[in-house]
Amino acid sequence: MGSSVSKSSKKGTSNQYPKQQMKVLAMGQHIVSVQLQQQQQQQQQQHNSAMQQQPASAPPQAQDKKHHQLSDGEIKKRLDRYIETDKAIREWEGKNLPKAVQAKRAQLADINETLKTLEQQYRAACEKVGHYGSDLENQLEEEVDNLLDRKERIGVAKYKWANGRLLLQHACNQLAFAVGRWQTLAQVPMSIQIKYQLATETRNNLIAASQNIMSAKRYLNNIKFPYCETEEMATLDRACSNIYIDMQSPERHQHALQCYSVTHRRCAALLQWFDSVINNTIEKDLAKAKAELGPKQAQLRKERLRLMQEKIGAGGGQLNINDKDLSDEFDDDMLEPELVAVSEPDKVEGESQGLTPGGDGNAPAPTPLPLNELAPPPSQEDLFGNIEQLRKQHEQEMAQIEKTQETNKARMEQGLQEKLRQRRSRRKRMEVAL
Repeated sequence: MGSSVSKSSKKGTSNQYPKQQMKVLAMGQHIVSVQLQQQQQQQQQQHNSAMQQQPASAPPQAQDKKHHQLSDGEIKKRLDRYIETDKAIREWEGKNLPKAVQAKRAQLADINETLKTLEQQYRAACEKVGHYGSDLENQLEEEVDNLLDRKERIGVAKYKWANGRLLLQHACNQLAFAVGRWQTLAQVPMSIQIKYQLATETRNNLIAASQNIMSAKRYLNNIKFPYCETEEMATLDRACSNIYIDMQSPERHQHALQCYSVTHRRCAALLQWFDSVINNTIEKDLAKAKAELGPKQAQLRKERLRLMQEKIGAGGGQLNINDKDLSDEFDDDMLEPELVAVSEPDKVEGESQGLTPGGDGNAPAPTPLPLNELAPPPSQEDLFGNIEQLRKQHEQEMAQIEKTQETNKARMEQGLQEKLRQRRSRRKRMEVAL
C-alpha cells in the first residue's frame, strides 16, 4: 500500500504542474523533507522527556508514521507558499538592486567631484607659492656635492694612511732595537743568562714589529705593499721561532742577523714609501679639492641669497651673510666614529735598564732610497675608490628598484581587472536568470 500511495502521489503531482516547474517542485520537496526531519527531532525530544515522566507511553513509531503520510493538498499548499515567497524575493531584488547601483554611482560621482576640487586647490597653492630654486642653483648644488664627496674620500684616505704610518714607525723602531740587541749578543762576552735575556728581548721586539706591520696591512687591506710582503713576514716568524738555536753558533747567528737586517731595511723603505704617498699624492689632492670647493660653495650661497631676496621682495630688506659666520660642511678633524677605532701599535720594552726601542743599542737607521728607486704610488682608484663606478652602481640599483615596483604595480592592476571582469560576468548571469 505504501508504494501505491507514493506512485499515485508522484503521478498526480506530475499531472498537476507543468514540466518547467519540476525544478521548483524538487526544491519544495527538499524543503518539506527538511521541515519533516526537524519536526521529527522536536517530537523525539518531547517523547524522550515524556518517557522519563510516563514510562508506559505509546511507541514513537506510531506517532512518526502519521507525519510521513502527508496528503496531496498539504504538499500543494506548501509548494504554493514556497513559490510565492521566492517570487516576492525576486520582485524585491528587481526593485531595490537598481536603486543600490544608482546610489553607488552617485557616491562615485561625489568622490570624483571632491577629487577635482582638491586638485584645483593644490594647483592654486603651487601657483601662489611658485617654484623654489633655479637651474643655476641646481647645477652648483650638484657640483658642490661631488666636490664634498671627493674631499671626504681624500680625508678618509689621509686618516687611514697616517695611522698606518704610525704603526710602521713603531715597527721600524722595534726592528732597529732587535738588530742592535742581536749584534750585542755576539760582540760582547757575557754569561749565558744575559745572552738568553738579550735573545728573548730580540725575539719579543721582532714579534711586535711583525704584528704592527700586519696590522698596517689589515688597516689598508685594498693596498698592495711593495715591501714587507706576506712571504717576508712568514720568513721573519720562522727565524723568531729558531732564535735560541741561532744564538748557539756564529754561522747561524750571522744568518739570522742578515734576515733581521734585511727586514729592517725593507720596513724603513716601506715607511719612506708611505711618506711619499701621503705628502706627494694625498696632501696635494686634498689641497686641490679644498681649493675647488671653496669658490663653488661661495657661488652657491650667493645664488641662494639672491633667490631668498626675490621671495622676500623689496620690502623685506637686504640679506647680508658673512662667509666667516658659516662653518665648513666637512671638517677634516671630525671623521666617522668607526675610523677612530684604530688599533694601537704594540710596544715591547726590554727587561733590563735602557733596553727599550729607540734607546741605546739600536742599529743605525738604513739609508733612504732615492726617489727614482722607490716603488710607484698606488692608483687613484686604490687610494680613494672609483667614485664614478660607485655612482653608476647606485643608479643601476635605483633603476632596478623602480623596475620591480612598476612590475608589481602592473601585476596588481592586472589582478584587479580580472576580479572586475569576473564580477561583471556574475552580474550578467544573475540578470539573465531573472
